[in-house]
Amino acid sequence: MTEAAMLSAAFVVLSVIFIGTGMGYLGYIDFIVPVLIAVIYLRCGFRYTILSSITSLMLIVFAIGDLASAIFMSQSMIFGIICAFLVSKKESILDDLFYGSILSFIVMIFIDFNFSKITGQSIIKGIESELSYVAILGEEVKNAIFYLSIISLPIGTMMLTYIFTLFLGKKFRFLDEVSNKKYIMIRNFKRYGSLISCSRKSIFIGIIGILTGISFLNIRFIKPIAYCRIFIKSTVYVMLFFLIQDSISLINKTVYSLSHSRVNTLVVQLILLFSLVKFFKISSITLIVCNLFIDKVFTIRKRQNEFLEKYLKIEGGI
Repeated sequence: MTEAAMLSAAFVVLSVIFIGTGMGYLGYIDFIVPVLIAVIYLRCGFRYTILSSITSLMLIVFAIGDLASAIFMSQSMIFGIICAFLVSKKESILDDLFYGSILSFIVMIFIDFNFSKITGQSIIKGIESELSYVAILGEEVKNAIFYLSIISLPIGTMMLTYIFTLFLGKKFRFLDEVSNKKYIMIRNFKRYGSLISCSRKSIFIGIIGILTGISFLNIRFIKPIAYCRIFIKSTVYVMLFFLIQDSISLINKTVYSLSHSRVNTLVVQLILLFSLVKFFKISSITLIVCNLFIDKVFTIRKRQNEFLEKYLKIEGGI
């Protein structure tokens, strides 16, 4: 109880200082808030995290009078809660980032759609405005950059929050057995990185999500609604990002295990990347199908998980 009160009070004081002095937008709201909230969640649980968050938001709104900062802070707080919830679950790191990025994107777009007039800022309109000044690019390239810019924000924020939460949680000894394993994997990424992949369940969820999104985009009354179209397309691209990344990684591992040649693996990787740039749709479908086929034939994910569990027990004494 005392520790929870101290952590909550420290967060409230920091928030008031940073927002009150105008330094909230220098990285505090976007990067520090989600990490602090995640750490509080890991140590104190959901109830105290919500209490601390509401207290901070009320002080910022009613004492400082900065409603815009409170809205952006609430977004970052939700990011932190999502991250901490996933960190403590028995899923792979890439599964955590997959689900976390999707949920963070939904929160980000919801706030952008509904509160941009209050905050005076819109991520979507800002990106569209910047791209409108670049006349040298074709519409297809602009469209690709537009969606990549949108999805990079939740994916990047979730990745950074996830990593810093694990390191800070380890520093203060807030990690349980599950999250400690994930910390060991992140800390020794060079050693364990090649063994980390999405689960088959996440791959199938991603495929179903992509197919559902594409089906919705073809519905007549959705096409003219710009925000619905942007939301669905961006969600599809978030899922595609993780599925393609996982597929390339799995294919590279298979090539290396069969040929034992880094040169061959590098050549295959370059070919895959080139094909994605030139023939994105057909290459994406081919990669995902190959992902499923290779895993079915060679059971790579199962063997990776077995090796990973074995190494982690030796590494961490778990």
